[in-house]
Amino acid sequence: MRLALGVLALFAVGLVVTIVIASGQEDVLTALVAIGSDPWGLVTLIDLFCGLFFAALWIGVVESDRRVSFVAIALLLVLGNLVTAVYLLLRARRAPGWRAWLTERRGLFGAAQ
Repeated sequence: MRLALGVLALFAVGLVVTIVIASGQEDVLTALVAIGSDPWGLVTLIDLFCGLFFAALWIGVVESDRRVSFVAIALLLVLGNLVTAVYLLLRARRAPGWRAWLTERRGLFGAAQ
């Protein structure tokens, strides 16, 4: 599990660095229009939004604190899979193993239910 968490942490850091670099070159709405005008760019965006939808659904199912769930899903819509990575890392702090980490209904700041 440590290897997975390390890879996840590297992914989160890499994504933050990439977001900062991209933000310095072009605003996100201009980039989305450009990406969406290409057929493969549109496929990529649809794939991204499907993945974000399923991540939001998963967070809604496993997070026992509705306030945390709402905030995480709202941030997911703005920051994308960076939120998924951070949410997974925060859940791993209290999880005794893989199954609990990914499937057990528990709050980020409380016990399992």
